Amino acid sequence: MGEICHIEAAMPGGERFYPNQTNEERRDFDNLMMLCLDHHKITNNVDKYPVEKLQEMKKIMRKNLQMPYQN
Repeated sequence: MGEICHIEAAMPGGERFYPNQTNEERRDFDNLMMLCLDHHKITNNVDKYPVEKLQEMKKIMRKNLQMPYQN
């Protein structure tokens, strides 16, 4: 089962929390990604998974999901 995960944390004290981000930006699709429970836990390691890496992962996942439908 998947979990909706924040790339930049929704709450202070969370992984990759950015205080200048608005609540609307925190809830925006661009700040969310779907991960399984195991990968959600793994990506909490902010040194290994900074914002830029998670954004790139999301970009690759979205591209892979679109490929079968492009002819």
